[in-house]
Amino acid sequence: QALSAQKMYNARSSSYDDSHHPAIAADFVAWARLQPGQHVLDLACGTGLITLLAKKAVGHSGIVTGIDISDSMMAMAKEKAEREGLDINWLFYDIADLETCEGLREGGYDLITCCSALVLLDDPVSAVRKWMKLLKPGGKLITDVPTEDCHIPGLIIEEVGKEVGIEVPWKRLWVRNKDSLKQLMEEAGLEVERCWRSEEYGLKKEYAADSGEAVFNKTVESPMLERMRMSESRERAKEIFMEKFAKRVGATGVVTDDTHLYVAIGRRA
Repeated sequence: QALSAQKMYNARSSSYDDSHHPAIAADFVAWARLQPGQHVLDLACGTGLITLLAKKAVGHSGIVTGIDISDSMMAMAKEKAEREGLDINWLFYDIADLETCEGLREGGYDLITCCSALVLLDDPVSAVRKWMKLLKPGGKLITDVPTEDCHIPGLIIEEVGKEVGIEVPWKRLWVRNKDSLKQLMEEAGLEVERCWRSEEYGLKKEYAADSGEAVFNKTVESPMLERMRMSESRERAKEIFMEKFAKRVGATGVVTDDTHLYVAIGRRA
């Protein structure tokens, strides 16, 4: 899974900031209510969108560490930090296996952020349980998952992948509603302070009822879905996709695709 994520985000690194992600990052830092001198760990930091803002918030007396598995994304993050004169620690590592990562200290962080990455993990409960050990008592974790009505083509592709035996890089089918994220955090041992549905991030799309084949073809062109695109099962996958897509057509004759998130803030007791 780590290699899949690495390949996926290396391919996206040059265009990642030209998206809704900067807006989400700004919201994450606002929700965190960071104070000068705090210690922050930004997991799956990518191009440093949250990392840089967090460093500005905690100031010279604070410490911020960014971790990512994509060397291309991290190179961009480092370049931006250097350009802005920000002193940030960078670690190249798999966020699902931080127990073996040198440079991290148990009980050392006031805040851990994990933005747009929880659904990439095979076992998110286990990962969050490990992350919790890195928090100070009273420290907090902020994370998110796409809602069940967000990025509909990708969600259908995941369902199709299960039926044709082709794994996709994300795992979203466990997200049924807001309580899905809340329950995951609680199962990992955190006290959930707040869990909510975000505002829409301005990427609402409407797909015509008869566009299922075109949507499938465009979706599998993504570097993330090379296995499905090149598979002998592609035609069967397309048939299943079109069937599932048609079932999602609403009363207005279109498939509506929003960009909302479920966000949770959990606290270590």
